[in-house]
Amino acid sequence: VSAASLISLRAGGTSSSAPMLRSEHVLLLLDGNECLHRAYEALTKQGVRFLNASGEPNGAVRVLMTTLMKLARDLKVTHMAVMMDSPCGCGWRRAACAEYKAHRASVAADLRSQFALAREACDAFAVPWRMVDGYEADDLVGTYATEAAKLETCMVVLASSDKDLAQLVGPRVRLLPYHALKGEASLKHSMDASAVEAKYGVGPGLIGDYLALVGDAVDGLHGVRGIGPKTAAELLKAHGGLEEALRAAAEGRVLCSRGAARVARSLAEAAEETRRMRELIALRPVPGVGAASWREDFALAPRDEAWLRRA
Repeated sequence: VSAASLISLRAGGTSSSAPMLRSEHVLLLLDGNECLHRAYEALTKQGVRFLNASGEPNGAVRVLMTTLMKLARDLKVTHMAVMMDSPCGCGWRRAACAEYKAHRASVAADLRSQFALAREACDAFAVPWRMVDGYEADDLVGTYATEAAKLETCMVVLASSDKDLAQLVGPRVRLLPYHALKGEASLKHSMDASAVEAKYGVGPGLIGDYLALVGDAVDGLHGVRGIGPKTAAELLKAHGGLEEALRAAAEGRVLCSRGAARVARSLAEAAEETRRMRELIALRPVPGVGAASWREDFALAPRDEAWLRRA
């Protein structure tokens, strides 16, 4: 069972045909929790269950490590790291919104046991990983991607199908959805700013505003009633951003090609809730992680062959 086929389920997106920048450094950042969840769901649907010599489930970890090695090879990665969610969850998001991820079923025991094993496997493969209490993997990805993108000779690749991460895309940051891992992974299949706009109707700088309007079912965040993707994109382009659209709605001057009065009422009624959704969607910089030292901390290194033989 190939890693690409296992984690590409339900993934979609638009690839970029823009010319690639020459890069001395290629930094791969991967959301470990997302990959493990996708792998476990795919294996379960296919009725496949991998066990190690001790009888412990390890299928999702196999897929995670296979994916990392495939990407490192195909993309000629010079640096990489795996970001993990805090086990205690993101406290401030839950405190701000009780519905945040509340709809998700509890993690199956077979998968729960693999999170710690995934961190061990990363250590054995000499793949750095980061996890900080109170923060999600997305926040860590954003922190390191923003720092690394300051270096003109670096290309940052975010291996994820998470819509939230599209807000990070820029001249030196690309989003590589999991569906692009079928066959040989290539930066030609990654999403640049133009690909993000082609998919969502707005550029990376407005993705957070867009998700606040349409909602994000994956995280249990509802959008504004009666506003779908096309209307959201039209509003944001016409007004320049979420705050401007909300102010226009309060003044009854919404620019919308269809049902402007209805849209204005919906926006006005949901203004405070929409602002709260926007705050939850924003990626928060994680303090004290030494992001500036990514070149030293995330450089490729020899793996632990003895651990691999035991595992």
